[in-house]
Amino acid sequence: MVEAYMKDWLHDCYFAAVGGDAPSFERWPTPESYYLHEYILALWGMPLGEMLDLEKLSELAKKNKRWTFFFSSSPANMPGGVSSHVNATAIF
Repeated sequence: MVEAYMKDWLHDCYFAAVGGDAPSFERWPTPESYYLHEYILALWGMPLGEMLDLEKLSELAKKNKRWTFFFSSSPANMPGGVSSHVNATAIF
């Protein structure tokens, strides 16, 4: 049930990308007949980041008393590649 609600919510809110600090962005294994990855990556073309170190980012934000930042992540330029390391940068 949650997966269907999340799929609709992500679509209706027009996010440019999604990310999280877990090995998988969605519940795994999924109880649904589909994987959220199929919608996020293949159907919508939305970038998906996993295993982000959000704890370290929150510690830096607290230390600097800054709660907003610009986040950028560029995939490695690999012809025919389907995945890449995160290569993320947060600029406060």
